[in-house]
Amino acid sequence: MNDFPYRTPAAAMELKAAIKLDDLMHATAARPNRHHDVIRVLRDNGWTGPVQGDRQGFDHKGTFISRAEAAKRVGKEGILFTEDLW
Repeated sequence: MNDFPYRTPAAAMELKAAIKLDDLMHATAARPNRHHDVIRVLRDNGWTGPVQGDRQGFDHKGTFISRAEAAKRVGKEGILFTEDLW
């Protein structure tokens, strides 16, 4: 992991890049994968739905959370990007 100054290591380790598919499902990829890796797998498997904006977030123990919520959990202001974590 890089030296992101706001990161709480334990909180950061629990996050995975995620794309929200609908209100009940989201797709994830474990570190060091990033959001574009999740999108590539979705597209390769025929997903044609939206993948941008607030559909990008993080998985925390099986629950989709927004970039803003993920940022709060690791002590960063604003929104969180995978580049902030790994």
